[in-house]
Amino acid sequence: MEELKLYCPLTGELFEQETEADWYEDVSEEALQLDGSELSAFSDLIRQALDREMDYPEATPRGLMEYYHEEDGVDKKVRSMTVKAEEIRGVLYGVGVCQVDGQLTQDEMIALKDYFSGQMSDGFGEGFEQRPLQTSFGELYVHLWQSDDRYFVRTQQEMAQRVKPRTPRRGGDAR
Repeated sequence: MEELKLYCPLTGELFEQETEADWYEDVSEEALQLDGSELSAFSDLIRQALDREMDYPEATPRGLMEYYHEEDGVDKKVRSMTVKAEEIRGVLYGVGVCQVDGQLTQDEMIALKDYFSGQMSDGFGEGFEQRPLQTSFGELYVHLWQSDDRYFVRTQQEMAQRVKPRTPRRGGDAR
């Protein structure tokens, strides 16, 4: 049995906590839009919330694969899928952690990525983003799916190819 990870970007909305001064001013209910690098400050809170969400009363050893209803190679090979969060070079990502028995074909990998994306948009992710996380700054809503061109699902190998190590910049040497 091998572990396979599927990564997706995280975004969030932080509705700041009202202060006493806010009662006297016209304060809008606009949320601060956060990306994965800004969400890394809340990584422990988000990880704990995902763990709680995965530990629902009907949870089975297969996790989200319990809801995969195709009788194909993906169903036979992918024994389980859970959702976690992982930080890579200061950016927090959603991660589908799969236990896989055997090698997935290219078509099976495409089907698994599509299933994961569907769970993040309409299934698991939709429920998760509707439950606010309480922070000292206010309520945080975390999104595991976005409807724009920046959304992706990538394997660990694809992430390694895309996310390059940061090279230090040389500064102050103007010759």
